[in-house]
Amino acid sequence: MRQISARSKFMVTGTPYQNNLSEIWSLADLAVPGLLGNFATFQRTWAEPITHGAKKSATFTQVALKDRLSRELKALLNSYLLRRLKKVELVD
Repeated sequence: MRQISARSKFMVTGTPYQNNLSEIWSLADLAVPGLLGNFATFQRTWAEPITHGAKKSATFTQVALKDRLSRELKALLNSYLLRRLKKVELVD
């Protein structure tokens, strides 16, 4: 996929936010190469702290870091990922 030269790329996928952080990096790097750094940097900067903070044994500090990084990552990706939510609003 990376060898395809295109001005714009459009992908349809399942639920990357609910699946795993490696999938989020792969999607983001395909759509916007370098946005989240290389994979090793992403793992160290985002994935590991978020994963550790989600564990039952996480400290208050780890949970707070996970929450902050999760919000920052979502905010960063919101410009590039369009999410469909289950909630349906009816318009009169």
